[in-house]
Parts: sequence; C-alpha cells; structure tokens
Amino acid sequence: MPSLKNNILLYLLLFVSMPAIAQKTGKIYGQPADTVTRQTLKDAYITILKGTNVQKSVFSNASGGFSCGNLA
Repeated sequence: MPSLKNNILLYLLLFVSMPAIAQKTGKIYGQPADTVTRQTLKDAYITILKGTNVQKSVFSNASGGFSCGNLA
C-alpha cells in the first residue's frame, strides 16, 4: 500500500510538470486554393491570427504549399 509520503511526492511531481506540458507549440500546414477553380495558390500571403492579433505570416511555395511552426 503506497504511503502518504509517496502520494504527496507523486502529486508534487505532476503539479510541477504541468506548465511544461501546457507550453507545447503547434504547426499549421496546407495548400490554399481558389474557391471557384480549386487550383492551389502559388506565392500566396498567409496570415495566422490568434484572436485579432497577427501571430505569424508566411508565403506559400511554388507548389502552393505552406508550413508555419512554433505557434503558441
């Protein structure tokens, strides 16, 4: 049967590690396309917002793809 001391230590370790888990960053990738023709858009300017604030901006590449990492 686990002792009270072990339980307290376990909860303390879980509590201390929570901020590290919560600070993961995300990544968005895709291919923007014209809504009518469905063709991918090359060299498109893509803005990523968080609420109303600009978080990052990127251009799509020559194949129409884009990737944006380190998003909080």
